[in-house]
Order: sequence, then C-alpha cells, then structure tokens
Amino acid sequence: MNISVATVWVRGVAASFADCQHEDSSVTVDAQRAHEQHIAYVAALTSLIGDVRELPADDASPDCVFIEDTAVVIDHELVVLTHPGAEARRGEVLAVRTALEEQL
Repeated sequence: MNISVATVWVRGVAASFADCQHEDSSVTVDAQRAHEQHIAYVAALTSLIGDVRELPADDASPDCVFIEDTAVVIDHELVVLTHPGAEARRGEVLAVRTALEEQL
C-alpha cells in the first residue's frame, strides 16, 4: 500500500496545557517542555512532508494541540468532524472546521 500525505495540520500548544486532561492526577504536566517538543515535532514533520499548516493555540482549550481528535481529512475532499467525548473539548472542533473550510 502506498500512502501519500500532502498536507499535515497541527495546532500550537496552549499556555493552559498544564491543565490538559490526563488520567494520572499525580503527574505534573510541563507546558514549557510540551511547547519545546511541539516545535521539534513541527520541524520534523516539515522536513518529511513539507506542507505543514499550523492553527494557533487556544488558551481556553488546554488539549487543543491534539488536533487529530477533532477532524480527519481524506483526499482534500472529505472532512470528518468529531464530537469529542469530553465536553470541555467540543469547542475545539469549530476552530478546526473554520480553518479547514478556508483552506480546502
């Protein structure tokens, strides 16, 4: 199977990322480290794929960096928007939808 990826969408790490949802409440999330890792992740994607588009972070949505949880795009024609199980994440979908509508 030959899979070709033309465009990758990412979203920045929110300043509120330390408040993201995670299972182990005893773990402290390091938002600064996550931001540094995200920069390296975007650089790696850019070197491999080239067309990386980044939506800005939304500080009201700590988990917004996990953009793959909000939409899947197939062949630049079909967009499947999700309905996140966590109510706090549902607001992320509109921003992603708007960006995709502008670009596709």
